[in-house]
Amino acid sequence: MLFHAQLQVHSDLSNHPWIKLFRQITSFGWLGVDLFFVLSGFLITGILIDARPASNFYSAFYLRRAVRIFPLYYAVLLIFFGFTWAATFVYGNSTTSLFRLRAAPYAFLYALNLYMVAMSSWSVVSLPLMHFWSLCVEEHFYLFWPPLVRNFTLPSMQRIAIGLMIVSPALRLLFNHLGNPTAMSVFTACRLDGLACGAIVAILMRSESGRSMMLKSWLPALILSALAFAALNFCPSDLKLEKTIGISFAILSFGSLIAAVTLNKISRLRPGLENPVLRFFGKCSYALYVLHQPVFLLLASRPERSSLDPVSDFLALHALGFALTIGLALLSWKYLESPFLSFKRGRPFQFRTVSYESFAKSSAVVND
Repeated sequence: MLFHAQLQVHSDLSNHPWIKLFRQITSFGWLGVDLFFVLSGFLITGILIDARPASNFYSAFYLRRAVRIFPLYYAVLLIFFGFTWAATFVYGNSTTSLFRLRAAPYAFLYALNLYMVAMSSWSVVSLPLMHFWSLCVEEHFYLFWPPLVRNFTLPSMQRIAIGLMIVSPALRLLFNHLGNPTAMSVFTACRLDGLACGAIVAILMRSESGRSMMLKSWLPALILSALAFAALNFCPSDLKLEKTIGISFAILSFGSLIAAVTLNKISRLRPGLENPVLRFFGKCSYALYVLHQPVFLLLASRPERSSLDPVSDFLALHALGFALTIGLALLSWKYLESPFLSFKRGRPFQFRTVSYESFAKSSAVVND
């Protein structure tokens, strides 16, 4: 959120010492989405592995995902494109309105990132929805990953995940060489290494040998990957190594941290991580992510306030932006997300477990 907020700084304020410091501190905020992918890969893979014996494996999983992510996502799209269509109806077919409406079919089909790739540009999607590319990547992961977890053994899944961790940075390097930084950043195949890393941690956690290996390796992996990422940030900027190979090292750092926390190896941090404030932000994180960009863009487009000096105006923008985003996230949680999440208590949304013997006979499990 801070990274996206700093993008709304007016160019004439960029050289102010305090604002420049803020931008330097938050300049690595783009890595937040990679941490999200690692966490998601870890949690979703764990859910899928534990639910493999369920007779309603697919239906329960997709119903649970639908009530979690669809209500807010489609509500925002309906509001955004509804206002755009209304503006077109009232003011005529303006270039801006037509530009925004052109992306609507892709947005509703979770294909905004593919639209960006096809057009080789971020700007083909309106700024309030530009960050939705990551939600598209996540949705694509939901489509192809459950069948793999259902039908392959855990060692096979681990090998597939390792393969994805190799293929994704290789594709980022390829698209960077081809001069398509948009594809390098948002194409689904280029961003699967974070999800795969989280999946590997979830798989290793479910075996004694895997936990033993992580106990020995999490700290060296964390230190070495963090140092490698830091070193790549000193390379010439035109190589973009921090955005190609560097992401992979950041991902390894995040995976190592998740393993350490799960294994209780940094248990001193657990009380802090279970802090009520952080739990609150965790609960509302989806709405915060979806809503923060439109809020900050709306505030940044307001008329200049001459009564405030630049720094005060800058701070006011961020304070008000965070307050409004948190307020909207709370409203979303109470009146939109929670009512839909209550459906999870229903029978169709519960995984119905059966004996593993009957599960193995009725599904195409590939044994090593």
